[in-house]
Amino acid sequence: MMPALLLLLFFTTIAAIVLLLPADLIGYGKRMLATLGFVANIYFWRDTDYFSRAAEAKPLLHVWSLGVEEQFYIVFPLLIAAFARFWPRATFPAIALLTVLSLAANCLALRIGGASPAFFLLPTRAWELGTGAMVALLPPSLAPRGTTAGLLGSIGAVAILIGIINPLQTYGSIPVALPVVIGAMFLIAAGQAQQSPVNRLIATPPLVFVGLISYSLYLWHWPFIVFSQYYLVRDLNIGEIMIAGAGMAICAIVSWRYVERPFRSRAISARSVCLAAAAGASVLAAIASALIWSNGLPGRISGEAAAINAAVGTNYIVARSQIFSG
Repeated sequence: MMPALLLLLFFTTIAAIVLLLPADLIGYGKRMLATLGFVANIYFWRDTDYFSRAAEAKPLLHVWSLGVEEQFYIVFPLLIAAFARFWPRATFPAIALLTVLSLAANCLALRIGGASPAFFLLPTRAWELGTGAMVALLPPSLAPRGTTAGLLGSIGAVAILIGIINPLQTYGSIPVALPVVIGAMFLIAAGQAQQSPVNRLIATPPLVFVGLISYSLYLWHWPFIVFSQYYLVRDLNIGEIMIAGAGMAICAIVSWRYVERPFRSRAISARSVCLAAAAGASVLAAIASALIWSNGLPGRISGEAAAINAAVGTNYIVARSQIFSG
């Protein structure tokens, strides 16, 4: 996860220095530090309305979800190790209970007007990862087979389609992701012992390949959109969307092939991976700090544009002829 993320941050930092106005570049530096510290979700919870128009000018907005995942992956193994050591038989019931409690906390937060913490924070999002953990911890003897597996796989596929096509936005106290998460849980469970017809369909090579590059594709998709719109000072048209899609797909494939695969292989030791990740993160953290300390490198643009940007703070549209000097 970390090497591919660091590669993305390296290139987005170059693009940010070239394109972003000083106030936005300061914000970019702060968000990169939060990303490197595994607290991007907490930062964006305090800083951003995810669904506001202003959020569309933040190229690292999407990494909030990595913050949730990273925090989960730090806490969850420790929890599993403790149960395996002291209460092995209670492991599955305990994880199931914590998953239900996390879902209940999410519903409660939505009900009392806490949509932002419900969206961004680990306690109210852990249930989504907890469902996967429940399937992984399911005793093999309980894995669905035959007709049951086929039925679960079909229900799972339908639930995912419903969640994508018709999200539960009208039910304010129910998480929008609930049908998709339940559907994914059913699909994974259906493929544990004997693949259902739906599982065999999603195991076809083209769909498997999309799954392989999905993490890198997730990393690259949002910066492509944000920087393109920031440069053009408007939304992308259909042709530009297709070009951006091709660009992010190429970057995702390259990242998966030359970063993800090598660093996951046994050819590179875990110690080397950790050292490389620590070195890369340290360099990027130093660059982010420099961007903040320098007030967003205002010397890159004309004095008039810098004054306007300083006055309005951020996201102010200035004619491009006035922005960059030289």
